[in-house]
Amino acid sequence: MIKYFFLTYLTIYSLTASSEQLYEYIANLQEITGSELQPGPNHELSSFYSKHLILSSTPSIKFYADLLVEEGLPIDLVVLPLMESGNNPNAKSPKNALGLWQFMPATGRDWGLSSSHGIDDRRNAIKATRAAIRYLNYLHKEFNDWNLVLAAYNWGMGNVRKALKQGLLKNNRVNLNLLPKETANYLLAFHHLNRLIRVSYNSNEFKKFPNQPFLDILKKNDIEKYIIKNNILELNHDVLQHINGYEIDKYDTSNPDVLVPTQTFLNYFMTSKISYKLVKSSRPVKKSFRCTSTYYRARRGDTIKTLSKRFKIGVSDFNEINPAVYHVRPGMLIKVCP
Repeated sequence: MIKYFFLTYLTIYSLTASSEQLYEYIANLQEITGSELQPGPNHELSSFYSKHLILSSTPSIKFYADLLVEEGLPIDLVVLPLMESGNNPNAKSPKNALGLWQFMPATGRDWGLSSSHGIDDRRNAIKATRAAIRYLNYLHKEFNDWNLVLAAYNWGMGNVRKALKQGLLKNNRVNLNLLPKETANYLLAFHHLNRLIRVSYNSNEFKKFPNQPFLDILKKNDIEKYIIKNNILELNHDVLQHINGYEIDKYDTSNPDVLVPTQTFLNYFMTSKISYKLVKSSRPVKKSFRCTSTYYRARRGDTIKTLSKRFKIGVSDFNEINPAVYHVRPGMLIKVCP
């Protein structure tokens, strides 16, 4: 049995704010409106979509923001990888969506993400982000409305086209009742996270982060010189794997672009506490109850803790039989029988 360990970036310093704050910068550039999207009685967001999710993803958010602005896409889209994968480049869904942006295999191939030499590009933080930007740009050319783009990213282009014929968009307003519950909640979560940035950027939690790169893009062959030059003695390959989504030493066919932490990263986060690796379990998973069903489809309000209690399996066993599940979202297929 293989078990995943994943820790988000850990904040360690509360430094004084710089002249330009990252989250104020993002808030000032937000442009996708969602005030007309009103949740109904069946729409309720998970507590997973929180300030903590944003703050713990800060280095990646700055990375996404720079690429989005560079390509002329709304900066609001920085929250999509947080929603899709919890900002985990190795997150995998029961339907085989993979990576930060949760590309399905066919969609990934359509946008240049291949699987070769033992590396699936959907896990590659740089390649997948660039592919997602191209895909989002394409969707906007198709629908000319960012809320429809979000719906299509989650539900599929064909489904959105059919829903448009049924009145999905009327007077430039999206009728959430014509979307599946998961997709409606997806749109609401997107606007909720951006609203959190907008109303919280001047709080002590948010304003300490400067609008400076936390991650740099280098060629793999330049990493050693970079480490020496910047005196990053504690940087190890687990950190690089955590940031990039794959073991960079195994990618030997070229000199690819890789992400490395900057000095700004080191000022606010500690690389020594980042762990991202696969290890073999030292013990078998014990059956503590008689299984009546192998899988359970998660509902609103379910968490790892509540499901572990309901199905009488320890949290550690739950994690062991669901190695790619770091948070439970409605509709996910969860393995509940070891």
